[in-house]
Amino acid sequence: MQLNNAISCNERIIFELSNVANEIQELEAQFSLLELDDIEKAIKKIKSAIRDKYNKPASAVFSVTI
Repeated sequence: MQLNNAISCNERIIFELSNVANEIQELEAQFSLLELDDIEKAIKKIKSAIRDKYNKPASAVFSVTI
């Protein structure tokens, strides 16, 4: 019975890992369709949201170089 439970557990882990791998591949495919300008705009929006949320000046927010 313990062997069956161990196999069952391993099968679940493999199944979950394969789901994660599939999600990563989907995200990679979506990300590769983005243009550099889109990525830069998204980073600016994130930085702006952080500045607004924490009332920090622009220099206090992380910098990103692409």
